[in-house]
Amino acid sequence: MKKSRLIYLSLMLSLMFLFTSCGPTIHYLGESYPPSTDIEVFYDVKDVKRDYKVIGKMTNDELSSDIPEQVRAQMVERAKQAGGDAIIFTDLGVDRTEVNSGSLVVKANVIKYTE
Repeated sequence: MKKSRLIYLSLMLSLMFLFTSCGPTIHYLGESYPPSTDIEVFYDVKDVKRDYKVIGKMTNDELSSDIPEQVRAQMVERAKQAGGDAIIFTDLGVDRTEVNSGSLVVKANVIKYTE
């Protein structure tokens, strides 16, 4: 009985680790403010109609298995944690190297309104 509980516990911990470690890794460099609960999302700087300053920059680990929607959702959450008022996605591309056939690269700026 003890052995089966130990196996079950090990399996559950392994699955938990697997599911929490999956997904894109987001790298943020910049200032931090109190967390935001809601932010605006932009895909072009021309769409931002208010004065702002860039408080940070983000990118993801370049993994070919990253799904753009997952990267977007993780970046929005990270922008909220940094206290941003909005996020501007600045670049989406595929980085091809000799080692990797194609890695998704997403870049974004986290902004804070100045007005």
